[in-house]
Amino acid sequence: MSQEQKYDRVGSSLLFIAIVATMALGSCQFSAPSSDFGTDICTLSQTHYEASQAVPIGSTLLRSTALTQSVQTGESDVIITKTKLGLMRQGWPTGRLTLKLEQDNAGKPSGLELTSATATLDFISDEARATSTLETYHQWFDFDFGTDVTLTANKTYWLVVRTSAAQNESTYPLWTASNLNPYTTGVGLYESTTLSGTQFTDLAITENRDLTFALCSPSPSPSPSPSVAVFEQELRVPSPSPSR
Repeated sequence: MSQEQKYDRVGSSLLFIAIVATMALGSCQFSAPSSDFGTDICTLSQTHYEASQAVPIGSTLLRSTALTQSVQTGESDVIITKTKLGLMRQGWPTGRLTLKLEQDNAGKPSGLELTSATATLDFISDEARATSTLETYHQWFDFDFGTDVTLTANKTYWLVVRTSAAQNESTYPLWTASNLNPYTTGVGLYESTTLSGTQFTDLAITENRDLTFALCSPSPSPSPSPSVAVFEQELRVPSPSPSR
C-alpha cells in the first residue's frame, strides 16, 4: 500500500467520525412508505432513514459534490416517469441538484445515462428571512423526467446526484439515509476526490448505508364512466269512447 493510499484511508476514517459528530441532527425516525407518495405508484424504493445518517452533497467533509445509490430491478421491466429523493439541509444552501439515471459498470456508475433520464431541482435559501426550499428534516422531493423511462428486468442502475454549489464546510444539502442496510440489493456511494483520481467509494460512509429513493409513475387516470342515455316516454291514456 502506498503512502498516498494510507493517507487517504486514515483521512477518510477521520472524515467519517467528523460527519457523525457534525450531523447529529435528530433521533431515529422512519418514513411511511405509502402515505408519503400520494397517488404515485412507486415500484422500487428505499424509504428508511435516520436524520443523523444523512449524507452531505457538496460538503468539504467528504470533499465530494456527487452521491449515488444503486437500484436493482426484478423479474419484469419497470416504466417510471419520476424519482423521489429524501432531502434535507445543513445551513442555508442555494444551488441546483441534477439527477441522472446511469447504467452499471462493474459495480459503479458507468457515466452513461439512460435516454431522457435526467431531472433537476433548484434549491434556494434566504437566511435573513429564514426561508429555504429544503428543511432541516427529511422531506420527499420529485425529480420528474417528463417522459417514460424504461428499466430492463434484472439489471442494476445508479441514481447519480450532483450539486452545482461549491463545496462548503457548513452549508449544503443532504440526502437522507440509513446505515442499517435496509436495501440489501443496492449500496450508496460518494464521488471521492481524495483517492488516486476521482472515483465512487463508500469508504467514509460505511458499506451498509443506503440512500432514500422511490422510482415512480403516476397512477393511471380512471376510465370515464360510460354515458347512459335516458329516454323518457310520454304515456298517453286514450280517452274513453263517448257513450251512445
